[in-house]
Amino acid sequence: NKWLLFNAVQKNGNFNIIDELTGLYNRRYLFLRLDQEIKRTKRKDGVFSLFFLDLDYFKMVNDSFGHIRGDEVLKEFGALLKSSLRDSDLAFRYGGDEFVVILPDTEREQAKRVAERIIERVKNYTFSGEPPVNISVSIGISVFPYDGVTAESIFKVADHRLYEAKRKGRSRAVYISEVLTERSPYISFNELRLIGRDYHIDQIKKFLGLLSEEQGGVLFIKGDRGCGKTRLLREITKIGELTGYRSIYIKAMKHVEGLPFNTVKDLLKKIYSVHGPDVLFQIPEAYQLEIYKLLPEIFPYKPEFESKFLTSSPYRLFRAILVILENIAREGGILIMIDDAHWMDRKSVEFFQYAASNLQSIQIIFIFSYISYKTREIEELLKFASSLENFLELELFPLSPKEVESLLWEALRERPPDDFVNWVYDKTGGKPAYIAILVKALLQQNVLVWEGKWKFGDYTTVKIPKELSSALIYEYTKRPKETIKVLELCSVIGDSFSADFIASLLDINLGVVLDVMDKLVREGLLEEIEEYLHYRFATRMIRDAIYELINDDRRKRLHYLVASKLEEMFWRHKDINPKTVAFHFIQADMKRKAIPFLELSVQNSMENYAYNDAINTIHKLLEILKDSRDYSRLAALYYKLGICYKHVNLFKEAKEAFERSLDLVKEISDQLMAARLYKEIADICDELGMADEMLFNIERAISIASTINAREELLEAMNLKAIYYGDKEKNYVEAIMTLESAIKMAEEERDNKVLPKLYANYGKYEFMLNHYDRSKMYFERALDLAVSLGDKRLESVILLNYASVVFWMEGLESARKYYERAREIAQMYTFQRILPYIYGNLSVIYIHMGEYSLAYELLERTYNLYRQMDRMERAYSYLARMGSVKVYMGNLEEGKRILEKVIQDSYKNKYLDAMAEAKLRMFILTSWEANIKKGLELVDELKKLKNIRKRDLDLNLFAFYVEYSKQPLEYEKDILKLMNECKRTRDIYSLSQAVTTVGKMYYKAGRKEDALVHLRDVINLTFARGFYRYFLETSLFYLLIEDNIKEIENVYSLVRKLEEKFSARQRLMFSLANARVNIVKENFEGLEENLRAMIEKIQKSGFLVLLPYAYRIMAELHDAMGDKAKSKDYMDKVETFFTLGN
Repeated sequence: NKWLLFNAVQKNGNFNIIDELTGLYNRRYLFLRLDQEIKRTKRKDGVFSLFFLDLDYFKMVNDSFGHIRGDEVLKEFGALLKSSLRDSDLAFRYGGDEFVVILPDTEREQAKRVAERIIERVKNYTFSGEPPVNISVSIGISVFPYDGVTAESIFKVADHRLYEAKRKGRSRAVYISEVLTERSPYISFNELRLIGRDYHIDQIKKFLGLLSEEQGGVLFIKGDRGCGKTRLLREITKIGELTGYRSIYIKAMKHVEGLPFNTVKDLLKKIYSVHGPDVLFQIPEAYQLEIYKLLPEIFPYKPEFESKFLTSSPYRLFRAILVILENIAREGGILIMIDDAHWMDRKSVEFFQYAASNLQSIQIIFIFSYISYKTREIEELLKFASSLENFLELELFPLSPKEVESLLWEALRERPPDDFVNWVYDKTGGKPAYIAILVKALLQQNVLVWEGKWKFGDYTTVKIPKELSSALIYEYTKRPKETIKVLELCSVIGDSFSADFIASLLDINLGVVLDVMDKLVREGLLEEIEEYLHYRFATRMIRDAIYELINDDRRKRLHYLVASKLEEMFWRHKDINPKTVAFHFIQADMKRKAIPFLELSVQNSMENYAYNDAINTIHKLLEILKDSRDYSRLAALYYKLGICYKHVNLFKEAKEAFERSLDLVKEISDQLMAARLYKEIADICDELGMADEMLFNIERAISIASTINAREELLEAMNLKAIYYGDKEKNYVEAIMTLESAIKMAEEERDNKVLPKLYANYGKYEFMLNHYDRSKMYFERALDLAVSLGDKRLESVILLNYASVVFWMEGLESARKYYERAREIAQMYTFQRILPYIYGNLSVIYIHMGEYSLAYELLERTYNLYRQMDRMERAYSYLARMGSVKVYMGNLEEGKRILEKVIQDSYKNKYLDAMAEAKLRMFILTSWEANIKKGLELVDELKKLKNIRKRDLDLNLFAFYVEYSKQPLEYEKDILKLMNECKRTRDIYSLSQAVTTVGKMYYKAGRKEDALVHLRDVINLTFARGFYRYFLETSLFYLLIEDNIKEIENVYSLVRKLEEKFSARQRLMFSLANARVNIVKENFEGLEENLRAMIEKIQKSGFLVLLPYAYRIMAELHDAMGDKAKSKDYMDKVETFFTLGN
């Protein structure tokens, strides 16, 4: 028994407290120190955390390498653990491979972060000695006082959580109890920490702390039903225990008329049940008689009283109860909690007024919780208590959406989906008690199912539990008829309603309705939005519960009543939402009358870019019209459905909708609509990569539009044909010629609607031909026209494409501003179709700027959007880029894992573009790892792929060859040709790669000056244009070879300013550059030791490509120090890296 030692330690204070092997405190000292920490924390009213750690699979170390090696690892782990903690933290060896840490003044979240840091350090640490050993550690965390208030309980919780960490896979920390199993999903909200109540807990602690041992006080807690008043009282009980208070809790019940003292009776019964009959016989006989008259059943026998006491006296009764409380309080302070105090009867209120006025020398605190509207009794008590010296009133509000998310996260032990959080908040109004009931219902109805992780069904269909309905609306059927009518009508109307609208529908006096509303507000069922004007239900669940109680026929009649009134108001040009009118007609089972309002709703939604809303409404219309032969109306609906699907990136669904519309149009021979539909289908085929079908539909659209002289459709189709030539066939000249014809026609027609698209695409293809000035001119024309038209979608598309031109002509920062403008518009108007393109391009900008975290976040968004669009090849291309960014950030293993996944899945699904991108990025990684064999295998594979940009392939192949070749000048002619081509096309980031390769080539060939000349030009260019990634790449190599101290200092000062933009590899290069700068300056002290550490760091990092540079610098150091032999040894190591022949 782990606990037996505690008593032994208490009895014997003379013992050694240090563990001989690890140098940490030993097991003997642990429990004594833990008890001391509990006492200290109680005095401070503070908190501390406890870790129970266990080395995973440590037995295998002993079994495989012997106990001596095992002891060496334990000793080294002890040192590693101690170095991971603060000076104030205490580390103990519990026994074997188990350790304990006490972290004073440390909350749960902070403790979790410390534990994760320890786990990460151990995982990445290699224990020295022979053989080297890698292990991991599991940690159970408990927090005082939340997980226990005694040493035994706090230790047992940590022990239990350590077991959970082991069971869940090891090398992790568990900091909240995992009570979920595959067989029995169990959630207890009562066991969770309080969310959103930190301020209240803090105020209560301060209030209790201010009271002396001979003082009492009164605390009021108000809040709406479901806000968690009872839960807060339980928390106060825990706080009281820590500060020496005992608690008496009773719940006031709605009193029955004529039965006074109900709450006082409950209080006396509770006292009797806890303290026994002695409390009754420790008070004077006269007081006993008063208690007996009030509550004879608690007396074990009928006492004999003198006749002089038989006359009743309320004062004597109040005094009798107070004397009982005084006697109990002598043993320590008492918290008397009256929950639901708004139900207290008048006589009980009078007692508490009396008691509260006599607390000067008694350590009793009365705590009353009540709902926000006040009864006359509670108002009187509150008014009286507020005049007392020790008084505090707190109000609980519903949780915010963010707090609801935190509560659900705590309960489910995993992050809940955003949609689920929003639904729960909408249903419960953020009231924690209602959230608990709702989650319980989800579990009972198998909507929320535990399958190793939580699986969410269609939670919107969950039935409101009866316990919640009754909690919300009480005795619904016993209410006055006017109240029932108002409640029913309000529940039918929905989210909000006005008193005058209710009065007009029910044809009753407005004053009567306002009286009913006022009463319902005071009861907490309704809330005022505007005083005496607009109201709503306090929570969505109240509305749902009442709505379910109305029988079907009456519900339909009420919906028709509302729909008819709204229809009348709508046609009188009132500000009525047509969708609301349609909803009530549908609920009244009069769907045909809903059709014109649904059609208006679709129009409104599309005008406001609410495409998902429009899609849902169109489907309702199609369901209503499923037997209709009105082909014109149906064709128009399917056309609009296709437009909406297109704008939310559901291209397959859009194509199906357009094709269905086209079939209907053929039935009615509408040529104009047919031309429009062929054009739309061609546009969708472009998105789906269906080039042949795209061209077919373009030709059909052009043919029909030309025949009927439909100029707008013709111009749109010609624009698409130019896109086909430019994007599919890469025939930019043909694309420009097509656009020139269309632009001439549009300018003659003054068709400003299509003209900006034509100008933008013209600018795009001029850009592809490297005609940057013409490209910029046409983009600016397009942008001006789009802005003047107020077409936000078109404006964002043009900004997106224009930013690419600015990228080449003006640099990264200017391009970033245009992309960010495009993103702002697209996000504001939810242009889902455009967003992945914007995010993808922005990620490139931030990679070039060295902002890798931002780039990764944008790549992740792009990947997820393409997955939602079911464009998996594009998604995998961006996943490959995410893998590369992981490598830039120093996580080579994760980056490699992602790239391998992309290659495997792309091969399986024939995603050729994604596979090519991933293989090229994997080739770059293998080059950095100095994995030459794997690199050569990938070279052969890459040369066979046709869908890699030749320039990108050549740049990386030459970089690889030069890095590892014995004769780098063999590639001089080809590399210089490639470098000059990059200059001609203003391809700055390709140019910087090419120049760095040229610099390495000349440097390795002994032509350092030639290398430096090329590098200086690109250093200035990349810095001026904001290409910081490539500036750093080129500059850091420059610092490794430059000897001129003035030149070094100029470049070094620029590099230092951009330290936060280093990739993981560049950070290592910077360390080497620092060493070389010191060699040039002849600062040799400690340099050899630093370089050895750097070499070890490079080896651990995986960026082995840097080793020959480190060896070369080490050789240079020894040469400068006159040790030629060592210098030669290191240069020999450099030569071993150059294994490629011609």
